[in-house]
Amino acid sequence: MSFIREETKQRGFRTLDGLHMGPCEIHVNHACTVGADGSLFAYPGFATEASQSVGHIEQRQHTQQLRTDAAECFEALSPWQHCGDCSFIPIYWGGCSVASHNEQGDMNLPSCHKSSFESALVSVAHDAVATS
Repeated sequence: MSFIREETKQRGFRTLDGLHMGPCEIHVNHACTVGADGSLFAYPGFATEASQSVGHIEQRQHTQQLRTDAAECFEALSPWQHCGDCSFIPIYWGGCSVASHNEQGDMNLPSCHKSSFESALVSVAHDAVATS
């Protein structure tokens, strides 16, 4: 995590906390990835899975119910509800839904990286002290 933070800073991406670039687009309404066939996906990591399509650029109707079901699934994602009172919820939201889907078979389970955040926090604190 510290390495990613340093690489991000070196490339000129300034963030409020030095780590977080904002919530993943899977949690942002109307943010879509367009697949090769014109299908729309809530996140690039699902662009090869037709069952995860949430629409089509031409508004094709033949699979509209499947797309409606997929869209409702993405809108209801809330993996952070499994995280208890974790202090990293505001910046991590329960983790990467694609990772949870691929590793655990359920995109609504958290993909926890708490130990990485805790170790990176030491680096952030050192920088904060050094610049104050």
